[in-house]
Amino acid sequence: MGEDAGGPVLADAYGRPLKDLRLSVTPECNLDCFFCHMEGLTSRGPLRPGMYARMGGELLTPEDYLVIAEAGRRLGIESYKITGGEPLVRPDIVEVVEALASSGGEVSMTTNGTLLEDLAARLAEAGLSRVNVSIHGLQLKTYTAVMGRPLLPRALRGVKAALSAGLGVKINFVLVRGLNESDFWRLLDFAERNGVDLQVIELHPAGRGAKVAGRYRSPLEEIKSKLEAMAVKVTRGRLHNRPVYLLPSGVKVYIVEPTGNPVFCQGCERLRISWNGEILPCLYWKGERPSLLPALRRASTFEEKVERVAEVLALANTLRRPTAYYGLGRDAPATARRGGLRISHPSRARIVRAAVEAARRG
Repeated sequence: MGEDAGGPVLADAYGRPLKDLRLSVTPECNLDCFFCHMEGLTSRGPLRPGMYARMGGELLTPEDYLVIAEAGRRLGIESYKITGGEPLVRPDIVEVVEALASSGGEVSMTTNGTLLEDLAARLAEAGLSRVNVSIHGLQLKTYTAVMGRPLLPRALRGVKAALSAGLGVKINFVLVRGLNESDFWRLLDFAERNGVDLQVIELHPAGRGAKVAGRYRSPLEEIKSKLEAMAVKVTRGRLHNRPVYLLPSGVKVYIVEPTGNPVFCQGCERLRISWNGEILPCLYWKGERPSLLPALRRASTFEEKVERVAEVLALANTLRRPTAYYGLGRDAPATARRGGLRISHPSRARIVRAAVEAARRG
């Protein structure tokens, strides 16, 4: 554990800090994107709204997120990203946001926006600061082909409602070869007219995306080349070393390339937590998953829960491994490996066993 301007910060075996928790709060969604990666938690895609409860599944509660938020605050977590499935299908999503905002860190959300129109103001009041709205086509036919249902008008109304509520807005756009390339320019025009940022995402070879990436993943080089010619400034974002193009309009365009950017993993600062408390060190993680449920269910007091959750998160952080790493400095690995979780570490097996055992003890 090192020290940072904001307090204690955990670092993994590669010196990468842990500053962000990505929280998938439901396995359900009201859309059906054919490449959905489901945060690396399942390859079958999302469930329909209401199915998880009928299956007897357990969700973390707003009270659980209060514990996680306090544990995160003590560990130096600075931001919380709420994802799904579609987080807005949870009836108690406002309470979840409020619980996480109690940490004092930034709370943001990735959503398809189709339920945002009626919730944006309440979410902002609860402490949500910004939303990433997934819109993978600006023509109804394209949107429906990619996202499964013809709800584009509702998503666009959701964007307007978020802006009216004072939320920061970024459009997420997964580039899909043969389906929506031309929609990038339509979305860029929409972003500039509405004063929102745009994030262009390479199709992730995870979840359902692993099955279709070979056919639909589209290189981003042409878009990057044109953006570079248009931009007044090009920088790199802290998270995942994303190229950021500042356009004359003031709009920023972010490029997310998990396989096309060789220093993508070097800028990773996050752990992922599932709707039922499982922890994933990486979107592409294939190992056993430590769970927060024993700590949340067996501890008797709030303070005890916080201490045990913090312990499990700290141990899970030691499992984080880059899929590609270009070493810097004396203590960094000297070589880089590409393609899957192949980087080795002498104590990996011991660390995995310790983290899983700690989670089971609760």
